[in-house]
Amino acid sequence: MKQRNNDFVFSFLIILICIIIVVVVIYPVYFVFIASVSNPSSVANGNVWLYPKGFTLMGYKEIMKDSRIWVGYKNTLIYAIGGMLISMLFTMPAAYALSRKDFKARGFLMLFFTFTMFFNGGLIPTYLTVKNFHLDNTIWVMLIPFSVNVYNIIISRTFFQNNIPGELLEAAKLDGCSNIQFFVKVVLPLSKAILAVISLYYIVGYW
Repeated sequence: MKQRNNDFVFSFLIILICIIIVVVVIYPVYFVFIASVSNPSSVANGNVWLYPKGFTLMGYKEIMKDSRIWVGYKNTLIYAIGGMLISMLFTMPAAYALSRKDFKARGFLMLFFTFTMFFNGGLIPTYLTVKNFHLDNTIWVMLIPFSVNVYNIIISRTFFQNNIPGELLEAAKLDGCSNIQFFVKVVLPLSKAILAVISLYYIVGYW
């Protein structure tokens, strides 16, 4: 009986702590929303706490009149989606190639890639490279220079090593499948989980 009481108290405390954390995290976001649809004077006077007062959408209407907000949305979509697609185009083939045990140069290339995680090119060399390729003052300067993340390559390579057995490639080759066909038709469909995770990483990074 005593054990049950202890378990009940412990469970109650855990639930109470979780509720407090949820309130602390969610309330600021909730307050921003109700303040945005409340009368500005009510917000300034501190009268808005739990629900909107003097409901109005005037603030949203004023924001939507400014064309810069739509430019911002457009740029967000271009950079986040476009950057993610370009990054995935580079990351996935590289990760798969480095996961192949019959690829003799994979050890050297992994060492080279890992080296860049600790010692990058630096600000000035990066700027000079961008300038020499005439990427400055273009949309591509936001998409190309940082389109490959070594950390994401390592995660993807590990996934391919652990989840794509070599026997699949051997069976596919017996059916006349090339390496590219195997990657596109077999590897990628079996890698939806890692594709979703890495895509999300890149989207958040570009955003």
